[in-house]
Amino acid sequence: MVNIGGDNMSGDYICGAYPSAPSQHSNDKDAETAFYNRLRSMPQIGGIEIPFWGEATHPFGDAFMQSCLHADWVNVMTCVPLSMDAKARDLKIGLAASDEDARQHSIAMHERAYRTFQDFNAQAGKNIFKAVHLVSAPAGGPDYASKDALQKSLAQIAGWDWGGIDILIEHCDAHKPDGGAEKGLLSLEEELHVIDAMGIKNLGVALNTGRSTVEGRDAGHAITHLERVQQSGVPFALVFSGSAGADDAYGPWKDLHMPFGAFEGSKFPYPNSSLSKDALDRLFDVLDERSKALAFIGFKVMPLPQSSEDSKLYP
Repeated sequence: MVNIGGDNMSGDYICGAYPSAPSQHSNDKDAETAFYNRLRSMPQIGGIEIPFWGEATHPFGDAFMQSCLHADWVNVMTCVPLSMDAKARDLKIGLAASDEDARQHSIAMHERAYRTFQDFNAQAGKNIFKAVHLVSAPAGGPDYASKDALQKSLAQIAGWDWGGIDILIEHCDAHKPDGGAEKGLLSLEEELHVIDAMGIKNLGVALNTGRSTVEGRDAGHAITHLERVQQSGVPFALVFSGSAGADDAYGPWKDLHMPFGAFEGSKFPYPNSSLSKDALDRLFDVLDERSKALAFIGFKVMPLPQSSEDSKLYP
């Protein structure tokens, strides 16, 4: 484990746990409860990533999700599942949508996420979040998405009372003119341009090493992104997940949160993972762990194959 410094860090990690949860392939509430009980027993975890799917944060409802939380956790709400599901229904929808009706539809969906954020805090009697994650959907390049549209959306969302938490654009692999992108959203440079233009101190970027690797088809691309974001000075988070150029379970360069490769003390290393010990060492050589701009460090893993023939692929 890494000794995380900085005045704004608790020394704990955010765990993107939901892709590993039993509820992704079964309706077994007992198994789901046991899964989160085990997470609550791990002292290294300081909070989890809570996904908002459009109507609720969990297949068993918000109250169930609230019951899974440790009282001391400070969590992250992610709207990535909301945005990706909307993209599946209508390719035009997203916070960066050039089509104004589609952009406003996306704003309305994010308002539901905001109300859920408020409800969770009200139930806890305190703020239990450190960040909210957004994405620069839709895919499809300049015919569908623009920096100007994203800036308009962020101005609206940043105007809601988030209690001072970080609002982070979770960078996904960028659009490729010749096709072949996994998610295909705005580029990191476009996202940083919007953030810089807005000048809002708690607006920044969340990097996922797997998503950066998918974009560049190389683990070194995550380092390039980390260097660029740190140089920008905006608030940022670094979330670890892997990918690979060839793998029977995960497929080539897929954004499916492949587990870590082998490192000292690892119990379940994944042999093909881009998130090797060497890649981790290089990332931590670059990472300024004491930077006040560092919002948190996290990890996100989805084990495949799952234990159901009808297993889904989650954002």
